[in-house]
Amino acid sequence: MKNFNSLVNKILMTESPIFSNSELSINLDNNQTNKEALDQCFKNGKKLENFKEWEVFEIQKEEFRYFCFVRNNIVEAYAEFVVDGQDVNSKRVLQKKSIDAKGLLRGAFLHYFPHLFSSITLDKVANVHGKEFFKKLMKEASDLGFKTTVFNEKTKNEALYRHENFEQYWSDKTIINNKAVGYYNLLFKIYYK
Repeated sequence: MKNFNSLVNKILMTESPIFSNSELSINLDNNQTNKEALDQCFKNGKKLENFKEWEVFEIQKEEFRYFCFVRNNIVEAYAEFVVDGQDVNSKRVLQKKSIDAKGLLRGAFLHYFPHLFSSITLDKVANVHGKEFFKKLMKEASDLGFKTTVFNEKTKNEALYRHENFEQYWSDKTIINNKAVGYYNLLFKIYYK
């Protein structure tokens, strides 16, 4: 498990809306990294119901839940959550760079995780890839009829997410309940139920 945790700590994307313009620090296209992640799935993971053509493994460690999406003995995507009672906070997400994996995690957030969680709050930091991921994810979640909000982590206040304000959410210009919210306190949230 120590190897898996160190792998997790190197992982590429954490979420919304503090922007860190840095390259991805790890890539699932690296054969050794991918094999280590796959070994951890088999050794410590519990096989869940498949998502489309991907096998899904869940690894639980204390309040952390890791989900690996595997096809043909290759880990194509990974998502990490911290679960505290009903509060589910997405932490790191990682996806293999391939045509086959394109949109996999977005699809999982929209069509797989709604069967496991009632809502998900996305994390604070995104690189250029993560920012685009959230933009598409929040729009598609809204289009599917899920309630989407921006959430002030400090005060716990929320306001409905508005896609046309996406860029504004990455600045100090967001207002929730007539109060300005610093981007460092702002999170995105999707309610599935």
